[in-house]
Order: sequence, then structure tokens, then C-alpha cells
Amino acid sequence: MIQYDKDGVTVYYTDASGNRVSATPFDGAKYSGMLAIMDEQISAASANAQAVANYNTALKNAQTSVDAGRSADAPPKPLQTVVSDTGVTSYVPFNPPLADLVPLDVTAPSTGTIAVPTVDTQAIMYAMLTAIYRKMFPTT
Repeated sequence: MIQYDKDGVTVYYTDASGNRVSATPFDGAKYSGMLAIMDEQISAASANAQAVANYNTALKNAQTSVDAGRSADAPPKPLQTVVSDTGVTSYVPFNPPLADLVPLDVTAPSTGTIAVPTVDTQAIMYAMLTAIYRKMFPTT
């Protein structure tokens, strides 16, 4: 990442070989080019922070729906914008990786039945009414 030196004017970065590449205001185009790349790196960092915040908000909303038992799709994961010290822009997955949507854990009954057996209240009521009718109107 391009940054200012201790003097507050010189900008520099360290290349892949470990060499320090710097420019002062007297270097003209090289200095202004490095400043432009540094501005791109700073704006990429803020755009990445905003993308993560938006993704986390969308993920929380989807997770709330899933936790409530409704189906929801996970939001698409954004890519991180990386601007190299030479000015090349690339898009890579975030490191560390962004969180995923946690599916609802549905547990089936352990008895192996689909429906829980319940008391047939209609049959009980019919039997009671039949008994009352037979008591009130005997057949003999």
C-alpha cells in the first residue's frame, strides 16, 4: 500500500523484491501517479468496508426470516476490490471469508410417525350421545 514517508511529502511502497520505491513532489508524473494510485487504494478500502456492512445487513435480514421458519435466499457475496501499488485493480473473495446463511435445523419426531396420535374427540362425543339416547328411549 502506498503511504506517506516520515517527512509528510514523499510517498513510497515496497515492491515484491523488497525494494523501496519512492517519489517526491520533484519527480513530477511519477509522484502524481503514485498519489492517484494511493487515492484509489483508499477509496477501495472504504468501498470494501461498505460492501461488508451491506452484506452483513442483508444476511441478518435473511437469517431472521430463516429463524422464523420462512424460506430465504442468502445474499450474494461481494468481492473485495484490491488495488496494487502499480495501479492494477483486481477483485478477490474477502479474507477472512464472509459469514454464510445458517439453515433452519428441523428435527423430525423420533417415533418414526409423521402425525402425532391424538384422542378422537368426535368418536367419544358420539358414544356419549348414543348412551344418553338409549337411556332415554329404551327398546324393550
